[in-house]
Amino acid sequence: MLDAIQNTIERLVWGDRFEKLGRLGRALAVVLRYLYGMLRDVFSNQLTLRAMSLVYTTLLSIVPLLAVSFSLAKGLGMVARLREVFTQSFTQLGPDGVAIAENILQMVDRINGRAIGAIGVVFFLWTAVSMIQKVESSFNFVWYVGKSRSLKGVLEPFSTQGNIDLLKRAGFVDIVSVSKFVCFEGFLAIK
Repeated sequence: MLDAIQNTIERLVWGDRFEKLGRLGRALAVVLRYLYGMLRDVFSNQLTLRAMSLVYTTLLSIVPLLAVSFSLAKGLGMVARLREVFTQSFTQLGPDGVAIAENILQMVDRINGRAIGAIGVVFFLWTAVSMIQKVESSFNFVWYVGKSRSLKGVLEPFSTQGNIDLLKRAGFVDIVSVSKFVCFEGFLAIK
């Protein structure tokens, strides 16, 4: 019964009945097709599942990012500045916020910067690649692209000048290449 109703709606929406009615009919057909596609995707729960996957991967990538940031701060002797920034930002959480900030900073004092930094970089790269693949997979699902690009196609690098131009368009004024390995290049950019 439901299949018959769905087939009737699909024939109505994707058929040429509305297009025969002229410009207004074509506009109505486009609106109905978008509405039908959106509702079909929402009710299949695939959009929610993909959104949850992106949120999970984003949260997973925060941990190695914090590990790398803390090891850099410790290595550069910026722990005092980090204490000040953390204390200020966590005061908004109330009295417990200051205690949380202090616990995090005590943990930072105890870490081995080199080990955490190296492990953090590896996991950060892994989560970054995973995030890129999930975003592309989600876009492919939404736009009904049948075949995904290879990892090489996704990670195809820009030239050094292309990356510098992107950073300048994003508002960064001082940009320096700090490391280059095969096709990966790291930049330090100041806004």
